[in-house]
Amino acid sequence: MERTAGGEGARPDDSALQQRLRELEAQVQGQAREIRALEKIESLQDGNRELEAENRTLREKVAELHTFLNLSKTLSATLNMEELFRLALHLIGRSLHVDAYSLMLLDEAGDRLVVKAAFGLPEDGGPGLALRLGEGISGLVAQTGQAMLVPDASAESRFLEQECFPPQHGSFICVPLRIKGREVIGVLNAQKPEPQGFSLADLDLFQAVANQVAVALENAQLYQRTKELSARDDLTGLFNRRHFFDNLEKEIQRARRYRRVFSLLMLDLDDFKGY
Repeated sequence: MERTAGGEGARPDDSALQQRLRELEAQVQGQAREIRALEKIESLQDGNRELEAENRTLREKVAELHTFLNLSKTLSATLNMEELFRLALHLIGRSLHVDAYSLMLLDEAGDRLVVKAAFGLPEDGGPGLALRLGEGISGLVAQTGQAMLVPDASAESRFLEQECFPPQHGSFICVPLRIKGREVIGVLNAQKPEPQGFSLADLDLFQAVANQVAVALENAQLYQRTKELSARDDLTGLFNRRHFFDNLEKEIQRARRYRRVFSLLMLDLDDFKGY
């Protein structure tokens, strides 16, 4: 007997449907496993990225510590002010990767900042350039004792021109030189050619370097003062007997070396002690 098209024989085979359903379920499960595996891989990749970032931070910290160690060792090796200026600038440029920088100290009156050493600046921005306290960015930093970071130097061209730093582009940073954590004795300046060239982390690093430089400068200044005091009479401030004989020996040696005539003039002032 023939079965009609609309009869029971027209329904799909149940076993085929079940087989297809099992295949689909297996596919879904396989895809779910793949998704979980991908999530694990992504999680591992995120973890690796975090580890790489932490390692990079650690390497930077180690490099900073080496910088401070080398800076401290090198700067503490000399008590000569001129040599100290030269060493400080050399180490700053090499360690902090800046293109133009200068070291300025307050004069004895404490109302002017004077450039003692500079690199990458025009000739008129080198040693001898002086700013009044409060003048320019350097003067403001020396006056307030607060570091300044200028992301875009062109926005502060009026101030930077006073200090002979190129104002057209780049970024600028200025930090105070402090002794005993309080008294400001000068400033350190630096500039990079690109805007946003300095970060807040750079500001902290630059300030830490400035603190090391300030300690070395204070030691050199104390040494110079002690040396001067040992060569001068406490009462009159004039050079004493020791200083006289030290210089006399140098002049005698110089005269012998160059075979020149050497003369000495002695003066006896009556009642000198009365002065």
